[in-house]
Amino acid sequence: MIEVSHLTKRYAAHTAVEDLSFTVPDVGVYGLLGPNGAGKTTTMNIMTGCLAATSGTVSIGGYDIFEDEYEAKRRLGCLPELPPLYLDSTPREYLDFVARAKGLAGEELRRDITRVLHETNTLDVADRLMRNLSFVFLVIVPILTMRTFAAEKRAHTDNLLYSLPVSMTKVVMGKYFALLTVFVLPVLVICLYPLVLSFFGEVYLPAAYGSIVAFLFLGAALLAAGMFISSLTESQAVAAGVCFAVLLVNFFLADLAENLAAFSLFERYYDFMDGVFDLGTIVFYATVAGVFCFLTVQSMEKRRWA
Repeated sequence: MIEVSHLTKRYAAHTAVEDLSFTVPDVGVYGLLGPNGAGKTTTMNIMTGCLAATSGTVSIGGYDIFEDEYEAKRRLGCLPELPPLYLDSTPREYLDFVARAKGLAGEELRRDITRVLHETNTLDVADRLMRNLSFVFLVIVPILTMRTFAAEKRAHTDNLLYSLPVSMTKVVMGKYFALLTVFVLPVLVICLYPLVLSFFGEVYLPAAYGSIVAFLFLGAALLAAGMFISSLTESQAVAAGVCFAVLLVNFFLADLAENLAAFSLFERYYDFMDGVFDLGTIVFYATVAGVFCFLTVQSMEKRRWA
């Protein structure tokens, strides 16, 4: 049972919650309803121990959340609007960490982790890093882009491209849109998944499709970078290797230097995975793609005049 008694929270002259009291029985599903600014989030943060109250009490299963927070929080589960995930851990490691913090151990710990993995249908990815969805780009992009111009130079067919009555910009954009087509087709299949899953449970479609849109733009930026690298060499192997190395550094850029996290294409994508649609990041991806397409054109034009 949850008991909230005379709960008040003030921020200087602003009162977010005032003298709130209610009781939640052990069985049932309940929610806090009210307009924006009514104090729902503030109340939940206080009830879960994330925020201190100005006055009043919150009791979880008979334990005061402020006076006996250890026992109260052992009896409390909390899933915020933006799930707090450690992306450098696997689902199994994450559940193990949370369960041990709740006081579980031994056979009970292993049994509950397996139960949660089954109930959430994540058993098949239980030992996969949570950020590995974007990690797949480190393999796909070098494979897709290594031939774009390196193979042309190797076979000397680039001379044909230079002799055609077509601008190098059109040649580069033609190859780029061909790469995008190969990338987009399987993503269109992924677009069906949220709709299918919505028949079996509740799926927040705007967040699901928002992350897919961001995935497309992230892929577009990375493909442009890979195409530029391919334009710098005659060797497909070198193009693939350098591309993989560059993407790998960018993938771990935030871990290598925290102040450079804003320049990591992958780090920016994690906000979309948390359900936040950042238009600024979409513009950033489009800008990166445009810059690398421009550099590819300049690289090929330089070879013509060299």
